[in-house]
Amino acid sequence: MMIRARAATLAAALTCVLAYGASIPSRASAACSDGVLDPGEACDDGNRLDGDCCSSACSWEAAGSACGDDGERCTRDVCDGAGACVHDASPLTTCLVAPKGKLQISNDADDAKDKLILQMQNAPGLTPADFGDPTSSDGYRACLFGPDGLLMSAEISPGGTCEGKPCWAETTGGYTYKDKNATQDGLTLLALKASAKPKTKINAMGRGANLADAPLPFPAPVMAQIVNGSTGQCFETYFLEPAAVKRNTATDYDAKAAAPGFEIPGIADVIRQDDLAPGTPSPNGEEPRAAASGPDPTKVFVDSVTYAGNGCPDGSIVASLTPDRSGFVLLVDGFAASRGPGVPPTEATKSCQVNLDLKLPQGWQYSIGTIDHRGTVAIPKKMKATQRATYYFEGDGAFASADTTFAGPADKRYLIRDTLPFSSVSWSSCDERRPLTITTELHLKGGTEAGAISADTIDGKIAFVLGLRWRRCP
Repeated sequence: MMIRARAATLAAALTCVLAYGASIPSRASAACSDGVLDPGEACDDGNRLDGDCCSSACSWEAAGSACGDDGERCTRDVCDGAGACVHDASPLTTCLVAPKGKLQISNDADDAKDKLILQMQNAPGLTPADFGDPTSSDGYRACLFGPDGLLMSAEISPGGTCEGKPCWAETTGGYTYKDKNATQDGLTLLALKASAKPKTKINAMGRGANLADAPLPFPAPVMAQIVNGSTGQCFETYFLEPAAVKRNTATDYDAKAAAPGFEIPGIADVIRQDDLAPGTPSPNGEEPRAAASGPDPTKVFVDSVTYAGNGCPDGSIVASLTPDRSGFVLLVDGFAASRGPGVPPTEATKSCQVNLDLKLPQGWQYSIGTIDHRGTVAIPKKMKATQRATYYFEGDGAFASADTTFAGPADKRYLIRDTLPFSSVSWSSCDERRPLTITTELHLKGGTEAGAISADTIDGKIAFVLGLRWRRCP
């Protein structure tokens, strides 16, 4: 269960004093949070610590701030910026994608015979530290989503004792939860195993009457997420009709993870994440946690964009912030590599390096969260097409990279989402502005017939959508 609390700060107290005049500090202190809505206050309920979206400065909490828990395990409880606490039951959008896995559910008339098996395999490379510490502080929840929202959920608390032994145990590669009695939402096992290579594994099992009844048959498609309730670190995989689903009846569901190359309507526009490999560790050696909210969105904007490479000639890139200011979009025109009879060898490799200078308020840092790459691949048998991306801040030794390879024959659109694990994230400098560099390469090899990989959408442009994480400077 996530615990959310908000304490009044000195800065907030000074805001109240200034609002009512520095010459009468006792009146100002009494007016803010005295339960009376006074002139200049957006809200005032007399309680600064109840998570109701009214801040200690008697103003509405910023959109995205944590608020009161509705008791549902898989909702995000956040303020909407206008005083309402919204309980969003949609999937998280920053999870690490496991391209392999399975989901099996039995919903028997006898609840004691209900079963659940969820496996996620080949998630990006991680360290055990990315799992947090479920032996003492980090609980986990399992969430299944359909196109219309949450289907079923289960949760495991940190720590605890199961049959006279600790429920959680630290292992060589991570952590394992075991409870033969299935006391917590019917879950008997949750195994978290990290790997430096893209072979991280997540396995969950459950059974019995404490397991939530699955609303079978499931709609198509289905998304499964395993979420650390404290840090927000999460993992996901997908199950699609009809090829990936073996059985979907009123009593049983059996499916394998969706094959790469399919977009998922109604749930997310993500199809996969490939081989994300952290580079050198962050300079300070810590594992950053996602901030609850970012700076004032009106103060964040792209200050400048420079780019170079044979894949992005002058005039081919346009950059803009996303509407909610949590990221920005790069539109790159004509970025493509080709290979085949009569095609010069130099056309088989194209690259583009983009330097983005983001302007933000003093006292804030940002890091790379998620980056989406869209395009088209059309290659014959025996040809391979590779899309490679590298991310780093100029002048910083930390970086992360990702490779995606398509094997021919293939003729389809693709969408790749690179999501960086918390432990590999590098943060922007608090002392000086350093551009964020994104280097993307398209490469073809093998085959004797014509083939191409391009970074373009239906309108002929590719959108690199970059999501950001925020935190305050130390």
